[in-house]
Amino acid sequence: MRRSILLLALAWFGGCAERDNPFDPVNLPMRPAVLPPPIVTPPIAWIPKPREHVFVLLPDSAGIGSPYLGNFAAALTKLQPGDTLFVYGGGGDYLISGAISILRKGALSKPIVILSFGGKARFRMDQARDSIYQQYCLQIENSHVRIVGFTFIGGRQSAIKVGAGLLADGSIDLDSVDLDNPGRGIEITNLRGPVRVHNLVIRNAVQNEIPVRFVGNISLDTSNVFW
Repeated sequence: MRRSILLLALAWFGGCAERDNPFDPVNLPMRPAVLPPPIVTPPIAWIPKPREHVFVLLPDSAGIGSPYLGNFAAALTKLQPGDTLFVYGGGGDYLISGAISILRKGALSKPIVILSFGGKARFRMDQARDSIYQQYCLQIENSHVRIVGFTFIGGRQSAIKVGAGLLADGSIDLDSVDLDNPGRGIEITNLRGPVRVHNLVIRNAVQNEIPVRFVGNISLDTSNVFW
């Protein structure tokens, strides 16, 4: 009997010793559960403000009463010589399902300027539509246009066509533009104004020919054109 009491007392003291041991895991303070960080969509670093002669294509913010535009083709119809259109490039591809053209006449000193912000804007041809209007992702005639920071995907004949059959007034300035999976790539023909093409990349052109066609242009300035 005495032996049992002694063993019980030793076990009790041993338990006290363990509870007094700061290195015993039982005695460590409770740590709060570590939760994964919440998923937060990063804000757009900079959003241009619509104002006179400045338009902004930002589909998620467009709507009734909003100063932002939601459709690229409709935005182009609003542009006048000297206007600037900013296009948001961080929201996925824009699907082209009809003829996209710039036909506004203007002056070399007042080009229509189209710029990406928030990333390089991507325009993809709707391959499900079999139409003559799908020959080009973008067609420009008799206009003075500057385009910076875009990707155009598709185009049964060419991704971008500038100019027409006859010598016409107009100029084109392309910078940091990618053309992916077009029929030919790019056609620029018969412009009186300067043609400037810098930092152009053409990938996966379908036709077995040089995917760049410059014909009858009076002034031509190219650099860093790759295919």
